[in-house]
This record gives sequence, C-alpha cells and structure tokens, in this order.
Amino acid sequence: MIRQAAAALLGGLFYFWAAAGTASPITDSKPPQAPPGAMTALIANLHEASERFGDGDNPGARDLLVKAINDPAFQTTSPEVQHFAYSTLAEALSVLGDDWPRAHGAACAATLSPLADGRDWQLRLESAYEIKDDSDSIMSLTTIASNWPGSLSYFSDNAIKKVVRKSQEQSEDKGYAVLEALRAAQWRPADLYSYADDLWFDLVRLRLEHGDQKGAAALAQDIEIPPYLVQMRDEKVFDPIVEANPSHFDVIKAIERELEATRALAAAQPDHLQGINLLADYYIGINRPNEALEIIDAALARTRDKDKKPFVDFDGYVNWTLNDRSRALVELGRMDEAVHDLEAAARTPENGAINVSQVINLADTYVSAGRPQEALTTLSFLGLAKPTDYGRMAAENARGCAYALLRDQAGLAGSLNYIRAHVADGPKMAIETLLCADDIDGAAKVLIAQLDNPKTRTWTLYSLQDFAMPPSVTPVDMEAARRWRVLRDRPDVTTKISMFGRIGSYPITSPGY
Repeated sequence: MIRQAAAALLGGLFYFWAAAGTASPITDSKPPQAPPGAMTALIANLHEASERFGDGDNPGARDLLVKAINDPAFQTTSPEVQHFAYSTLAEALSVLGDDWPRAHGAACAATLSPLADGRDWQLRLESAYEIKDDSDSIMSLTTIASNWPGSLSYFSDNAIKKVVRKSQEQSEDKGYAVLEALRAAQWRPADLYSYADDLWFDLVRLRLEHGDQKGAAALAQDIEIPPYLVQMRDEKVFDPIVEANPSHFDVIKAIERELEATRALAAAQPDHLQGINLLADYYIGINRPNEALEIIDAALARTRDKDKKPFVDFDGYVNWTLNDRSRALVELGRMDEAVHDLEAAARTPENGAINVSQVINLADTYVSAGRPQEALTTLSFLGLAKPTDYGRMAAENARGCAYALLRDQAGLAGSLNYIRAHVADGPKMAIETLLCADDIDGAAKVLIAQLDNPKTRTWTLYSLQDFAMPPSVTPVDMEAARRWRVLRDRPDVTTKISMFGRIGSYPITSPGY
C-alpha cells in the first residue's frame, strides 16, 4: 500500500535537494551533473509513479521509478524523496515477484535511509529470502525482531525457522543473536498446529554456553514438548536445569498434558484435517496406534458423502492422513493394509508435483515388510523428482536396505558410497544404512563422530534411548532393532555416551525421520 507520509512528500519536498549526492545502490555509479530542466522531468516521473502505484499499476510504477532513480538528478534530491522512491520500487517489485535481485537492491537502499521503517525491512527480508542471501536474511530478521517485532507476523513460521537454522549453520553468535531477538519479541508461531519449543530448546543450550544458567533455566520452563524434555534429561549439559526443577521434566506427565492440549486443539477446529493428523501422530508417538486408527477412520468416514466437504484443508493434508493411518497399521502388524494406504498417499500430488515424502515412506514400508524389490521399484518413481539433500539421503537409505535384503552387493555398494559421502545430510539414516549392511564398525565410527559434534550430539543421544516397542514388529524391523542395540552396547560407544549423557527408558516410540 502507499505510504501516506512518503507520498505527501511529492507535493513539495522534491524541490529541496542537497548540493551533492551519493552513489545509487541500484546503479552503483557516481551521479554526473544534472542538466538544466532535469529536475522537472524527474519530479514528473515520480509523481506519475506514485499515482500508478496507488492505482495498482505496479509494472508502470516500476518502470517510472527505475527511470527516476537512474536519472542523474535523482542523487541531488532530499533523503525523504530518495527513501520514498527506493521503498516504493521495492514494494512494487515485491508484488510483481519477477525480479527479486532488483527488489533486494531497492529494499537495501531503502533501509540505508534514516527514514527506514519496519516495512522497508520486511521487504528486505522477503527479497533476501527469495534470492537465498542467507546472511542478509539473518541480519534482516534479527533487525526486525529487535526493532519492529509486530512485523514478524508478515512472515510464515516456516520461513522464520528456516532463517534461524541458517543462522545456526553460519555461526553460534548469529544463531544466538536472532534467537534472543525472537524471544525478546515474544514471537510465537501463527500456525496453531506448530510450536516454538525447538527454537527455545536451542536457545536454552546457547544461554548455558554463554554462562546464563538463570536465563536458561527460566526459558526451559516454557518447553513442554516431551521429546525436548527427554533430550534435556539425558544430556549432562542440562543437568543443572533439570535438577533445579525435576517435576517439570516428568516425561509421563508431559505426555498426558500435551495429549490433552492436542485433543483440545483438534476439537476446537473440527473442519481441519491438520488437527486430526496431529492428534493421530501424537497417539502413534506414544505407542497407542489403535486410538490413532480410530480417529483417522472416523475422519475419513466423514468424507464419503460426496455432497459435503467436512474439511477445509482436505486436499493439502489427506496424503498425511493416509500416511499416519499406514504408520498405525504397521505398528499393529497389518502390513498389507499399511502398504495399500501409502500407495494411495504416494499417488496424491504434493504441491502439484511428485509426492516425494510418501514415495520414500512407501519404500521404507516395503523394506519393513520384507519386500525389497517392490521398494526399489517404488524408488524408481523419484527419477523425475528433485528431492532435498535430506530427501535424497532418505531415499538412499531405503534403497541401500533393500539391496541388503536382496544380497545385491553391487547395488548396496553404490548406496553405501553415497551415504558415506553425504553423512551430514542425514546422520541417522547413514547409520541405519550401515546397519542394514551389517557394518557395525562403520556405523560406530559415524555414531561416535556425531556424539563428538556438539551440533549433532543431542539428536544422536536421543536416538539411542530405550523407546517402547510397538505392539507388532516385523522380522526385518526386529533385526534392525537388535543391530541398534549391538551398536549402542559396544564399549567404545558406551564410553562416548557416558561422556556426554545417559540412556533412559521412555514410553514413546523410536523417533523417525
């Protein structure tokens, strides 16, 4: 929308300009002397650009603003006028969405102005995110959270979390700064089905590393999700926090508390399949697959009336409903039904493209069922897809375990070569593939390296806990669990575990991917 105060500048402030300007961040060239009469043409262009922008003619406004900014006379205008031009150009380009590099240049120029506001920084973050400028995205998000926290609502929860993850990859200081800024801004996900416990868990650790035990302990009291409580119980670095208030870290009570909260959330929005999926997923996670199956089947029964549409988000979430139904069926030993549901889910497009997630999950289920050739056939459908690095690792994990079951040494060698070269993309999957190959020594080497690495230690310790076994386990999965225990009980592994943490027993199922 038009900035009313800035637009008003066009009524008079164009006639006041400095004697000398600076180089334009768009043109990056020193402005030459403006010829006589140039200012009149510049003013006319900016007036018309403002009117076109107000009328929704973003292409027209863009062209006139670019022309004005490239005009030699532009650099002699007032700071107010320059800010208006850059800011409006960034806004117009953002709406058009077809030239993000130029949008980013305009937004950067606008934020360099002393008149910059939250909207300028929103545009800078949006455009930096689009061009994958991680450093500028991190700096922009930190600036917004610190100065205009209300502007955080303009960005999706996933975008904010992605920028935070990038900050942690770049440096501990950047990660600490952006997390502290978000915490001070009292940020919370807009999505009712999401949570920020993952971010605050990371911040608890960072506060401890920075010597702020009191702040870490206070923040830990806001973390409610059971897996994060488990991780704090079982990694020694968190001992002072857990020992200060052990009742908060009672995992059984936390499970019941979160189950009630999830039930209430699903009940509050009965027309949202996402809430039902979340509740089913929770039941599966606490080893109660029958109850997960019950609520899923009740939801799917509501969709059989073709004249009614009981769920507003059916198209976007039904594939995950079938995915969760399949998971529950696997835990109940009903493998043929589980495969049937995942086949249906895999045929459901994901964002208009090949459903990579369910195709890989279907392949995993075929492996668990002892049907490796069908797993390989399923994975062949990914040929035209472009999975993420993580997705590629998950696919190679399923492929390698299928080759192992077939005793196809050549195929297995290819998968092992890939996972050894890409351990960082999925350490747990690399270990599982090595275990499928019965390479306990190789798996131990990867596992110990993950325990030695502070960035991967917490998740690695969590994956080694004693979790509840489902009501039914296939022979393939039983053997995989046995090999995990053999790996965990090796002297070199147990010694490393004891350096950083401990093993506990919990009534929740083993973490998946």
